[in-house]
Parts: sequence; C-alpha cells; structure tokens
Amino acid sequence: MVGTHTCGTSMKIPTITVKWLAKKYVNKVRRQPKISLKAFIGDIYDDLKVEIDIVPGSTAIIKQEEQKFQRIYVCPAPLKRAFLDGCRLFLCLDGCFLKGVFKGQILAIVGLDADNRIYPIAWVVIEVENTDS
Repeated sequence: MVGTHTCGTSMKIPTITVKWLAKKYVNKVRRQPKISLKAFIGDIYDDLKVEIDIVPGSTAIIKQEEQKFQRIYVCPAPLKRAFLDGCRLFLCLDGCFLKGVFKGQILAIVGLDADNRIYPIAWVVIEVENTDS
C-alpha cells in the first residue's frame, strides 16, 4: 500500500429505503399505533444505527377507524414556507377519483406563484369528499 488512506467515511446507506423500513417495522407500528415519530426514529437508530431525516414544520395527519384507513393530509414545510414567502394569496382546491386498488379521492390545494404558475401546497387522500374530511 502506498501512502495513508485519507478517504472520508460515509454513513449514507442507499439500500435502506422507505419500503425496506416499512417491511421491517410494520408489526411494531401495528402493536403501537400511537407511537410518536420521535420515539419511532429513536427505535430505528437504536436498532440499526441509522439516522432518519425529517423536515421540521411539515404536517402529516393520518385518520383511521378500527384499523381501517380513512384519510391522510400532507403539507411539507418547504412548500408551506415558499407559498408564504413568494406566492400570491390565492388558493384553489381540486380533486380527482382514485381508480386503482385503493378507492377514494385525492384533493390538492394549490396556489399561484409570481409567474402565474400552479404551485402545490398540500394534498389529502380521503375516502369521500364530505364535511368530515
């Protein structure tokens, strides 16, 4: 060997995907459906020594009844901040029906940016559009 090895180490492991984590931890989440995100990420770190990144300020709300999915709302923090910083104060709601294996509707909340282009802000997947959802 010539010289000293000076390459840095990387803790990024591309083989750990969301799909892989979901398979590994599905039973744990079923046993503890009310586990907090912070506790769950801590468990993953304790088990695998892998850090999971989250985006502070993002909102995700899942509603279920008797172990049956009802709806999910997602609003990523970067989209929320960009809307508040640079988009017009104009919101639209549009939706379409899901026709695959999982039925329901997806509704999207969009705004207009300074160039009059559509800008996504949040979305929700619901069982049916009504006053509850």
